Amino acid sequence: MVSNAKNLVDRAKFITFDAIDTLYKPRTSIGYSYLAFLEKYNLNTNNVTEHQMQKGFLKAFKDNDAKMPSYGLNHGITDYEWWRNVIKDTYTYSGVDANVIESIIEPATENLMSTYSSEKGYIQYPETSSVIFKLKSRGYKLGIISNSDTRTSLVLKDMGLLSCFEFVLNSGSVGFEKPSHKMWNLALEKMGSIDKNQVIHVGDHYKKDFLGALNFGFNAILVDRDNRLYSNSDGYNSDVSSGSLSLPSGKFDNNYAIVNSLDKLLED
Repeated sequence: MVSNAKNLVDRAKFITFDAIDTLYKPRTSIGYSYLAFLEKYNLNTNNVTEHQMQKGFLKAFKDNDAKMPSYGLNHGITDYEWWRNVIKDTYTYSGVDANVIESIIEPATENLMSTYSSEKGYIQYPETSSVIFKLKSRGYKLGIISNSDTRTSLVLKDMGLLSCFEFVLNSGSVGFEKPSHKMWNLALEKMGSIDKNQVIHVGDHYKKDFLGALNFGFNAILVDRDNRLYSNSDGYNSDVSSGSLSLPSGKFDNNYAIVNSLDKLLED
């Protein structure tokens, strides 16, 4: 790990965070939750497995995101309607009977949307609350920049964290996503009078969070909890080869850090 995090934090005034997989994560696989709803009502008649459901979900999410990015905001639908399409496609791709899908799509959508609006669906990483409250107590301004939908604030509120943040930006509300400069510009506007080099963005995604922030002119901290950056196991580090970080240019050498826990933001 590149442990420059504390030095970056010491000279910062504003720190923004990604949400999902940075501050918190799903309690179970999404496939498990979708399958659990079916099995609760004894409707898994085709014996769909969690693996099949997870695979179906990933395809459904990707397909709908390609057709209607930012949870459908620019296509005239609500994120509820967008997720209804994802849930229906997930069940279809997973092999659930069409008649079963039609009979449960409305209650399933309501149930799953509610679950993933709170701590019922998500769990904080062990150090999250401690780090956020300590940063806040030390006078740092904090914000959220997330490619999630409009429920981000609801999740943070249920976790008791919402009041720590000056703003919550999510793509479901603004219609664009990281790493677009539109997202970073909007965040910068919300920060008021501040230089880019006084801002750190903390997130888990190499391209969207890490390189996106650096290319805009912010400092960046990549949270790589599972050492995926150098594993080449899932396309996560497609811009990294031979165990070395591939950055746009050497000018970023003092503007980034890579950590495996948010605790490192406070450690010497």
